[in-house]
Amino acid sequence: MKGSSLIKLYLFLSILLTGCSTNIAKLSIVSTIPNLDLKDSSYVDIGTVVGEDKSIIIIFIPTGTPKADRAITNTLINNKIEFLTDVSIDNTMFWIPYIYGESKITVKGVGWRKSSNEKIPIIYDPKTGEIIKN
Repeated sequence: MKGSSLIKLYLFLSILLTGCSTNIAKLSIVSTIPNLDLKDSSYVDIGTVVGEDKSIIIIFIPTGTPKADRAITNTLINNKIEFLTDVSIDNTMFWIPYIYGESKITVKGVGWRKSSNEKIPIIYDPKTGEIIKN
């Protein structure tokens, strides 16, 4: 009897505290920068980067709608990159009814930025001859 009520409680909680995740798109290359010159070969792979756009749900009222273009822009800006390759865009949502919930779009991909071939000039202190840190 006691085990049966415990199973019912777990079943009720699993139904109540649900979440959902959906893959929206898989793309080869993504950028929100207009007129991006991809023929320039001075881009460097910086590895896998992740960014997101999120909105919350209070009681049952959403505070906004997450958007894929904002998630991409946030990823580019936060990681200081020009474009992404091998991109996966996912939508994740969970909601505890009448309390709290979240809806977010996550962007994950390989980030690329321009390589910096410029050398930082070394400045010396004229009085001591020591290097001044920039």
